[in-house]
Amino acid sequence: MGGRAPEVEAPRVAGRGLKRPQAPQPGAYPPTHAPGGMQSPGPGGATPFARNQVDFGSNAAPSSANSLSVVSIVFGLIFMLGAAAMAAVAMLAVGWYGMGRPNPLDGNDGLADKTHLRDTGAVADPEIRKLRQQQRARATKNAEDNYDPMSDMFGGLGAGPVTVYTQGAGKERYRGIEIVCGQVSFRKRAPLVKDKAHIPIVPAARCRLVFQGAVPVKSWVTGGDTVRCTFEPIVCRQI
Repeated sequence: MGGRAPEVEAPRVAGRGLKRPQAPQPGAYPPTHAPGGMQSPGPGGATPFARNQVDFGSNAAPSSANSLSVVSIVFGLIFMLGAAAMAAVAMLAVGWYGMGRPNPLDGNDGLADKTHLRDTGAVADPEIRKLRQQQRARATKNAEDNYDPMSDMFGGLGAGPVTVYTQGAGKERYRGIEIVCGQVSFRKRAPLVKDKAHIPIVPAARCRLVFQGAVPVKSWVTGGDTVRCTFEPIVCRQI
């Protein structure tokens, strides 16, 4: 009865024997798990996330240096292309300028043979040129024949003759006419001879026609008019 209890084998779970928990080794930090399945900080307070972070600060300087290198290369290429373009333009300008200068090796200042520089544009046919000359000559002659020197008189207003005929009762009371153009300060008189008075130059304006006699009467004319007037009453009509 007071004998030693019989040894009983540890139960097996799912075919595996249960292991006894081992005591932590001296100085070892017991692994624990934080809530949510994350491991708790190890010695020194560093978590596995902190231990595995990438140090971006250490790579910032190399990235900036690489960017500056790329910018320098781009600007260098642009400068080279610009210099090449300027050189090409300068060469074209020099070549274009040199095309028109004489070549000293040709002799006579390079003017020995310039037939290739002759204008090869269309040349008018001689018959057409002659016809045009004749047309211009006819136009000039017509302008000269039809030119009226009075058209330039009185500041470009123009002028013309005025002829006045009288008829009917009362004409014997008048001995002459007077034309007054206030617009251009013109005044001219002419006698009535055989029922006719004539003034060769009268401005082409509205002018007063005054019959001089016992009782002066008035009408209106302008340069270039030819009129016939009666006096009872005074009426002057173009003829």
